[in-house]
Amino acid sequence: MVADTIASDMSTTRPTFLAIAGSLASGAHVVESGESLWKIARQILTERGELASGSSISDLWHSIYELNRALIGDNPNLIHPGQVLQLPTG
Repeated sequence: MVADTIASDMSTTRPTFLAIAGSLASGAHVVESGESLWKIARQILTERGELASGSSISDLWHSIYELNRALIGDNPNLIHPGQVLQLPTG
């Protein structure tokens, strides 16, 4: 039945969502479509109430990249939706 299929699909996707939500609470960011490291850094600084100047954004996105280089690869401009990036503390 269609209802059984939907229920089955929902039960298999929910743990993934919970795992992602859990990682966000511990200093991570899940990449969304259209995001870049620059946009993520600007968002983080804004949420922290810090000045999001060009140099502070640049410093933070480079830190995010270095922390996640193994996941991202050699091109910091190529991140993919769903990737979970670790964020620098402090």
